[in-house]
Amino acid sequence: MPEDAVAALIEVKDLRFSYRPGEEVLKGISFAVYPGDFVAVTGPSGSGKSTLFYLLGCLLDRFEGDVILKGQSLRELGPEEKAWLRNREIGFVFQQFYLMPRSTVLENILLPAQFPFDDSRPTPEDEARAREIALKLGLGDLLDRSPQELSGGQQQRVAIARALLRRAQLILADEPTGNLDSKSSESVLDLLRQLNREGHAVVIVTHSSEISDQCSRVIKVRDGVLESDTRQTPRSSSKATRFEIKGGSFGGLGLASFWKSMPIAWANIQRSRAKAALTMLGVSLGVAAVLSTMSLGAFAKDKILEGYEAMGVNSLRFTGYPNWRRSSKDFSPSTYREFTWEGDLVPLMKVFPQVQLASPIFNLHEPTVSFGGLSFSEKTMALGVNEQYFSITGQRTEIGRTLSVFDISQGAPVCVIGQEVRSRLFPGFDPRGRVLSVGQESSSSMPCKIIGVLQKQPSSTGWYQPDSHVLMPYTYFSKAATMPFQRQM
Repeated sequence: MPEDAVAALIEVKDLRFSYRPGEEVLKGISFAVYPGDFVAVTGPSGSGKSTLFYLLGCLLDRFEGDVILKGQSLRELGPEEKAWLRNREIGFVFQQFYLMPRSTVLENILLPAQFPFDDSRPTPEDEARAREIALKLGLGDLLDRSPQELSGGQQQRVAIARALLRRAQLILADEPTGNLDSKSSESVLDLLRQLNREGHAVVIVTHSSEISDQCSRVIKVRDGVLESDTRQTPRSSSKATRFEIKGGSFGGLGLASFWKSMPIAWANIQRSRAKAALTMLGVSLGVAAVLSTMSLGAFAKDKILEGYEAMGVNSLRFTGYPNWRRSSKDFSPSTYREFTWEGDLVPLMKVFPQVQLASPIFNLHEPTVSFGGLSFSEKTMALGVNEQYFSITGQRTEIGRTLSVFDISQGAPVCVIGQEVRSRLFPGFDPRGRVLSVGQESSSSMPCKIIGVLQKQPSSTGWYQPDSHVLMPYTYFSKAATMPFQRQM
């Protein structure tokens, strides 16, 4: 059917967007997506395609021009109306899946049915549809499992099932195969193609030419302008999988939301009873061990600490460099590699129970910090720390929160940012909930969701600028960082 005979599902008219005045990221882009379109949005890094994705998904404001979704101008909608539109009309599929780790597969699929959280809960019809979708996506036997028990491809299918619960006609996918192996990637693409054949419009933001070759339409963006918009005969997959699917952010949490969330929280605790009991036992044993050593050498320890306090010093930093200033002719019976939390810091705290707070520090100097097409690396630093680091340094948040003990124990991909990071990448709006990318050109990035912004903190040195820091759990940092970094205690 010709496009002029079909109403556009989403239409972009002379779209312009700037994170700061005078620096346009998008420079007058116009196009339309129609029911049944299978579109790849491509372009080099910094071209503006990620910003375009956020605008299509009602995730950014303050743009010029217009975005019209099913006849409704987004310029005319407030935050609550946009949240409702995202919940009902758009299905999101992200590279990072964003599944709740302590909830089952079924509970993750049913998340859209709990918006708005104050007065919504899944109905029997919602659960029946969730089970139907899961069955047709090959997840029927996995509904009672947690996401950690699934492969990457299965987790992405759960995310797609969640996107389909509300029968959204438009599916927006941001690098949906970026974290998958080739076999899982092909399976997910087969699924997206099948959903497209059944009437869903699918828009994929991707760097991969293999993905764009399999789409019927390719929109290329470069330097914020629409370079080309072409239709093509998509390259067929060599291994097709048949799926059949039929059918058409939580707001702020008040007191009512707290009480309604209690059954979900209690169910999660019940599923982790053994882990909770072992954690409590470990804490009890640790406290008993510290108390049992407090009387040993108390006089000498007190004198040492009094000496430091007399000098006005109440914090110490230990830095270790592997084979620092050693030449090939130097001999040593053993080689120093690095500090460890369990091998170095924990024993030190047992010897000196007067130590009140301690944190490891993993440093990565001047990584590239980016979001939505904007990036910078001047005097930036990524730090892997624990929840006590903020009390040690006296840092406080202006908005949001700092890292919690649960973020550390779970190795959660979250972060707290400084004021310079906020002003550079999120001018004029709240960055909480946005996914920041931290990395270098020679290695993969570390994505993390922003949970807080630190208060402005001056510095007397040129190289150490707390306002340009990104702080994340050291348990996540040590696993996600693929480039060399420095460990401190």
